[in-house]
Amino acid sequence: MSAGGSILNAEAIQIVKVNEEAHTFRLSEEDLTRIILQDNVKNRDVVIVSVAGAFRKGKSFLLDFFLRYLYARVSSTLNYLP
Repeated sequence: MSAGGSILNAEAIQIVKVNEEAHTFRLSEEDLTRIILQDNVKNRDVVIVSVAGAFRKGKSFLLDFFLRYLYARVSSTLNYLP
């Protein structure tokens, strides 16, 4: 998301990198820092949700559910603005 962007035109940034050969995960501190130090984010609470697991076990469903919830909150907030 750009510095002046809104959540409605957000983009995903992968902050956890996967090493499939070693079966490990690595946090990209550079990408995380780039996200949380944006002017429109740096004074807000941030929650990081990591979802991992086998194929077809509901990971996408769970993440889509979170996004629908957040978009609904933003929409309802915008409807109440004067």
